[in-house]
Amino acid sequence: MAHYKGTPLCDLLNQMQQLTLRIVNISLEGNEVVSVATNLSESEFSSQEISQLYRVRWGGVETAFDMLKNQ
Repeated sequence: MAHYKGTPLCDLLNQMQQLTLRIVNISLEGNEVVSVATNLSESEFSSQEISQLYRVRWGGVETAFDMLKNQ
């Protein structure tokens, strides 16, 4: 947290004092599993919805890297 020192985010984290995270395991092709940490509760997003969001986000990241490398 040292790199956030003196920022509004640091102040917010200090006020919270506790952060609850949930780990969602996402199965990928080839029996690979990715563990994603989120502060979204099960009542907000199911594990399946987190998995779908991860896949959409990752697709965008891969597209951006491809553009940077090849264009």
